[in-house]
Amino acid sequence: MSLQNDDSWIQTVKQLDEWMERNRPSTVLFSEEQKLKHWVYNQHQRVKDLPATDPEYQKWFNFMTRHKSFFMSTAEWFNKLRQLDEWLSVFCKQPSLHSSNIAEKTLAKWVYDQHNTYKKLHETDSRRKQWVLFVEENWELMKPQHRDNWMETLDSLVAWMMDNENHLPKRRSGNLLEKELAGWVFTQKSSFNRKVKSMTEGNPRHTLWTEFCDNQGIPYRK
Repeated sequence: MSLQNDDSWIQTVKQLDEWMERNRPSTVLFSEEQKLKHWVYNQHQRVKDLPATDPEYQKWFNFMTRHKSFFMSTAEWFNKLRQLDEWLSVFCKQPSLHSSNIAEKTLAKWVYDQHNTYKKLHETDSRRKQWVLFVEENWELMKPQHRDNWMETLDSLVAWMMDNENHLPKRRSGNLLEKELAGWVFTQKSSFNRKVKSMTEGNPRHTLWTEFCDNQGIPYRK
């Protein structure tokens, strides 16, 4: 049976995609949401043997790619934590989302996700306990940094793009987060064009914006 012609399947994938964007769930939520977990597993089994060129395979592959961090196994999670521990030992700082180094940026994205999702884990979950303990033991390096709204939005943009094959968000998207980020990008490019105070050369935001654009290979301005 063709999945592409199954309107119910397509609608369910769309709803699941939107739900995950709103809630940014951790892996553990899927163990608690048994119906959702079983549905995702069953779809993966149905699609995995299709040819890579099949539209249904591509649709499912794109969905799994966007949300791959949320389907990480417990073993993979603890392996990431070990990598972070080694990183802190060597560099004495958190990895950066804005690094041009892919390995550092990927690890930083994982850290970003943990900071934003660990409280959604059940209190008895080993990953929540281990994350809290790890942060406490490495507090000087892992404590939250003071970041203004502009910097937090830039971080959100980088994280969103990493979940979406490094595509820029679209202003006409039906997804609220994507639409908001796209509007923010438009504003930054407009500010760069007009050279408003925050985007004048020498201003920290000007530097961060040009570094971000250089790393992503996108134009500074409209």
